Amino acid sequence: MRMANDQESAQAAAMDCLLLRMIRACGKAGGGVTVTTSQGAFSAIFDNEYVPQTLGALEVESRGPALTCRTSDVERLGLQKDAELTVRGETYRVRKHEPDGTGLSVLLLRR
Repeated sequence: MRMANDQESAQAAAMDCLLLRMIRACGKAGGGVTVTTSQGAFSAIFDNEYVPQTLGALEVESRGPALTCRTSDVERLGLQKDAELTVRGETYRVRKHEPDGTGLSVLLLRR
């Protein structure tokens, strides 16, 4: 049983490393940022375009800032709703955290 846990931990660490490399590679192509918080910093992809919003049962698109980052960074830094972040010298607050189940998360932001 211990061997299976060690193997799962190793796989999770490898996936986390792969996600960080992907975010950094995308960052070199544009959109990549270093995000700072009072708890520390992390790499992410910044998008200030359209984000989905739900109004009752209706989903619409709205313009708003969002970060795509590793879920492990969100957990490591304890980022929750209303956490303050600095992106490209601008201050934002987390509006919503949307983990996708693969190790990536989208942080919907507000100014």
